[in-house]
Amino acid sequence: MWPPINYVLFSLLTFFVVGSSSEEIELTIPDGTLVGRVRYDRFGKEFYSFQSIPFAKPPVGHLRFKDPVENEPWVGIRDATQDVPECVQISGSNIIGQEDCLYLNVYTPKLHKNESNLLPVMVFMHGGGFTIGSARDGVYGPEFLITEDIVLVNLNYRLSMFGFFSLDDPSFGAPGNAGLKDQRLALEWVQRNIEYFGGDRDQVTIYGQSAGGASVHLHVLSPQSKGLFSKAIMQSGVGTMLTGVQNNGLYLAQVLGVTTDDAMEMFLTLQYLPPQFIMQGFLLLTQIYPMRWRGFNNPIVEKHKETAFLPDDPMKILREGNYNKVPMMIGYTDAEGIFYEQSIRNLTGEPQPVTDFFAFVPDELGVLPGTPEALKLADEIKEFYQGDVEISPDFMLPLIHISTDTMFAFPARRAAVEHVKNNEYPVYFYRFSADSELNIFKRRDSISLGFLGAGHADDLGYLFKMVTSPEILNGSVEDIALQRVNGIWGSFAKHSHPLVVGDHWEPVLDGVLNYMDIGTFRDISGVNPDEESMNFWLDIFERFGVL
Repeated sequence: MWPPINYVLFSLLTFFVVGSSSEEIELTIPDGTLVGRVRYDRFGKEFYSFQSIPFAKPPVGHLRFKDPVENEPWVGIRDATQDVPECVQISGSNIIGQEDCLYLNVYTPKLHKNESNLLPVMVFMHGGGFTIGSARDGVYGPEFLITEDIVLVNLNYRLSMFGFFSLDDPSFGAPGNAGLKDQRLALEWVQRNIEYFGGDRDQVTIYGQSAGGASVHLHVLSPQSKGLFSKAIMQSGVGTMLTGVQNNGLYLAQVLGVTTDDAMEMFLTLQYLPPQFIMQGFLLLTQIYPMRWRGFNNPIVEKHKETAFLPDDPMKILREGNYNKVPMMIGYTDAEGIFYEQSIRNLTGEPQPVTDFFAFVPDELGVLPGTPEALKLADEIKEFYQGDVEISPDFMLPLIHISTDTMFAFPARRAAVEHVKNNEYPVYFYRFSADSELNIFKRRDSISLGFLGAGHADDLGYLFKMVTSPEILNGSVEDIALQRVNGIWGSFAKHSHPLVVGDHWEPVLDGVLNYMDIGTFRDISGVNPDEESMNFWLDIFERFGVL
């Protein structure tokens, strides 16, 4: 089980719209004609923007909770100058967004049409705990990474109960993981259409952060995503640590009072309730099951394996080697837990030191709470992370360190080490520690500035222009760091190898965890990042026979 987090915080940046350009451009693809617009990257160079392109039929009415269905061609000319809508989600105390949200944005520096020199493609999957977020420009503006001469695609996918509702009975056609299948359908759209935007469908890198990183990893592991991408980058999230609640549609029906002896009637009722009712039902579930709330909107292992996106436990799939083998980058930020310290403080109104160390014990260890074994393990974790320091409201380092290690660093390490055992392609591991004005999420409040390093999601500020991005002066620390980070991500998409300045990035080898520390001023190679804390958790996992 994981500690509670305020999953609403990401939505603070999702309401802003980047200014538009008056210069429009027309493009015809198999589905019809689009009218996009000319925009300018951070150096003032032109690129072309086509937004809100549908890749699926609106998942409403009888399509709610079900696998997405490919969109149909449109009649006439479609306006592609407006940003994607947000999918239904919670923002603060409000329910926002719309169900008709399966759209994507494409940004390209060139429209090659019939030319042969097509550009590599990067497809981004946003984070937000599978509960909030969108592909909107306010957080994921293309002005930085587009300078690497690649085609960018940002996509929406269904969230929360709309994306992860499940019923075991196959007759309902709602086996779960619809949000991941939305992503897959968008990748299929890319395969069919990206050449019209100057992109090479044989050079598609999927990348994502947090829940988006976990999504990318699940596409690597899913048989349904075979052939849809050629490289993968997982930022602060892997798919091996997710535990969704099976058959959660029954829980939803119960809390909404949809009771009937006719199961099909129950399902149809849920399909046609106003979307606000569905979200209110989800909120009720988080209150009734406070320690399981994340499971109600997490991916699951589907029961009917022949048609499943995720047919088995992710770690089992990984270890058996039956997955989509491609070059990978896997990593985390060095102070992920800053975000969670902020989240809990925002939720409670004041700092909250760790008092329940057992809350950080991964479920897969199989330790039952309240048992002597659990108490002993909690004391062991407390001794390692807190030692003899007296608890006080201001002593937040244990929370920052323990959430960094257990939720991100150790799962990322395990995934990288396991992939190297049976993947013939290179796996590159990194720790992101850059700390500048581009660490947007860390700089939401002054307290966090007292902690060194990059918090969860702070790497995004170096890849995307956000509404809160600072002015970047030529030659500044931010300018130089941004160019380095964009160069790393861009070179991996182009060459399957991340290039750094002044050092050489070795891939992980079986038994040797090579990595690159991506810092503020330079990138430094090394072996075994955060070795002491990683060895601490390795010992625990080995003791419980999980590794």
